[in-house]
Amino acid sequence: MKPLTIVIVDDESLARQGLRHHLREIEGVEIIAEFGDSQRALNYLQTERPDLLLVDIEMPGMTGMVLVEKLADPLPAVAFVTAFDQYAIEAFRHQAIDYLLKPVDVERLRSVVAMAATRRERTDLEQENRALRSALYEAEQARLGENKVRYNKVLAIKDRGQTVRVEVEAIDWVEAAGDYMCVHTAGETHVLRSTMRKLVQQFDPQQFVRVHRSALINVKQIKAIASYANGEYRITLATGDVVKTSRRYKQAIRQLRQSG
Repeated sequence: MKPLTIVIVDDESLARQGLRHHLREIEGVEIIAEFGDSQRALNYLQTERPDLLLVDIEMPGMTGMVLVEKLADPLPAVAFVTAFDQYAIEAFRHQAIDYLLKPVDVERLRSVVAMAATRRERTDLEQENRALRSALYEAEQARLGENKVRYNKVLAIKDRGQTVRVEVEAIDWVEAAGDYMCVHTAGETHVLRSTMRKLVQQFDPQQFVRVHRSALINVKQIKAIASYANGEYRITLATGDVVKTSRRYKQAIRQLRQSG
């Protein structure tokens, strides 16, 4: 099996050295480039795509988050490495697979490498097929009125060693970032380790509709739906959040507009 390719971006040379040291202890990885300057890293990443990008957040000139925003799809697996913990939720909004605090623990890094390897193994075609089969099944079950699944009314989320119980009815929308879900409710955001596919199966499809591979919305929170010439839509929620949709889920959006 070919090694997992990694690019390191951090303006601190000691931090880069520490990552190199830890990665030497992990089998099946290859550091193909490292940068102390985010602009040089961006130039490199315009043409090269590693399997995993380990990037610092606070860097002069361009932050790690801005760097990731400038990358074209498909994105590599991204793990932010920083000395500050206040960026965690924002990191997951940038579809990071993990958020590592300095000094980095080698076992946590090993877990990140494993997640990136798993991500690489999943092909886009397999993801499309799974999503299509799931959508067709749910649509058919709803049409026949045979869907007898008992959907969750409460979502238990572990947060800083405590379990927070969130009423599903009160959830505004959910945004996916790799294997993490940002659950938005009542002005708060909770981070849940799960996948969008698992979460969709727990929620009533009559109330929660998937409008993007990384977005699930509560239809009761929809305030407005605007269409664009490229076939995409923008959904404005009662909270003021604007959720981008994708053409892949256009049929679901059309049904929402008709029902609204």
